Amino acid sequence: MAEETGDEEKTSDQVMILFMGGSHEHAVTSIQHFVPDAVHIITSDKYDKAYRRRLREWSQKYKFRRGTVQAVSDLFEPSSVSSLIGCAWSVAGHEHFLSEGKMETWKWNIGITGGTMHMAAVASLVAGVLDAHAFYVIKPEEGTAIMPNRDVIMLPGVHAL
Repeated sequence: MAEETGDEEKTSDQVMILFMGGSHEHAVTSIQHFVPDAVHIITSDKYDKAYRRRLREWSQKYKFRRGTVQAVSDLFEPSSVSSLIGCAWSVAGHEHFLSEGKMETWKWNIGITGGTMHMAAVASLVAGVLDAHAFYVIKPEEGTAIMPNRDVIMLPGVHAL
């Protein structure tokens, strides 16, 4: 957790929320690019167990606070949009509790690369509502090395319009 020394107030964490499907390579690129204080994952129940394991491994390797893994069971049902938004609000509630209400969501980054198209749409919506930054990780050309500073694309926020 980002914290000042002495009598100064502690600052809020730079939180990353990754919407994830079956592919997970882009998560490491995101973590290397942003160097977050905490990472949460939103996925389907199909990948829940795998991402709990991966998040534990990544948090140890990249030295960030392990957040939650939120999984929806209705990904291909009409109710999934509400479920995905609910997962994002659960993450926000978790962070609100940990920060004692001093969240600075403008420091947050929300990955829209993984999962389905409607997961990306929800991730973009959530980023706008939270005043967070949505980003996408491009896949480099065949034979080209992954470069986090090149391969992460920031999407403009609502305030940029």
